[in-house]
Amino acid sequence: MGRARLEVALLGPVEVHRDGVTIPVPPGRPTVILAALATRPGTVVPVDALAGWLWPDDEPVHPRAAIQTHVARLRAALGEGFVQAAGDGYRLDLPSDAVDVTRFRELVAAGRDAEPATELTLLREALALWRGDPLAGLNPDDLEKATAPLLVEELLSATERLNELRLRLDRTDEEFVPSLRRLVAAHPWRERLWAQLMLALYRQGRQGDALAAYHEVVTVLRDELGIDPGPELTDLHRRILDSDPTLLAPGPGAGGAGGGAAGATAVAVVRAPVQLPRSTAQFVGREHEIDLLTAVLSENRSWARLGPA
Repeated sequence: MGRARLEVALLGPVEVHRDGVTIPVPPGRPTVILAALATRPGTVVPVDALAGWLWPDDEPVHPRAAIQTHVARLRAALGEGFVQAAGDGYRLDLPSDAVDVTRFRELVAAGRDAEPATELTLLREALALWRGDPLAGLNPDDLEKATAPLLVEELLSATERLNELRLRLDRTDEEFVPSLRRLVAAHPWRERLWAQLMLALYRQGRQGDALAAYHEVVTVLRDELGIDPGPELTDLHRRILDSDPTLLAPGPGAGGAGGGAAGATAVAVVRAPVQLPRSTAQFVGREHEIDLLTAVLSENRSWARLGPA
């Protein structure tokens, strides 16, 4: 009989699934060890690094022995063979796609080399892996504090790219603008989200609302950061003032690789490079997915201060 299929989920509260069934993991430090190993499956995490996550303030006299005890508890929960001692540390012996963080990154990376419609599908699948605040509930929570904001930055970048593709392929619906409004409220320094909101409003025939959104972001950036909007946002503002018809949605059958001249021109306004890390390790577009995404991105307002896009 083969070894059970084990999967670790970090994009929300830490969970472990064995053959599709959630299994309990000892809370506290064993779960922190699991999360630390799962962020880099197959890679040895040194004992010293684990000790820093487990005892950020008051390390025990014999941290190595204490870690061995917590690892033994973790092994008892997961089963033998998944947590391996190697060199001066431990590694999680799982395929990369058994950890949702790695799977998320692989899907996003695959989308970069795909046609727009395929990339849209891959991004939906990637974003569907998110269940809430990443690494939520770790105790101690230093690993969560150090890692979760970086994961949320990746989520935001993927979300912005998905929004761009929906605009480019004209695959928006009545929930698109409300979802963008919730996102800019939670992350007011991200100019790319504001540009997408402005373009979506303009395409709905709401030129005044699009211009009002621009003045809102100008106020936010000047009052809170002391800067003016970047050239992409200011150019979009000028084109909306001029009622530029090339900003309108592409016509039927204009999706494809470029979305037609009008679509390509409009997309160029809001597109920015997406450079997500490749290693450490069916979402937006419908009501349920939109609600879940905006809840993840809005719940912790401290993550709203990630800086301009």
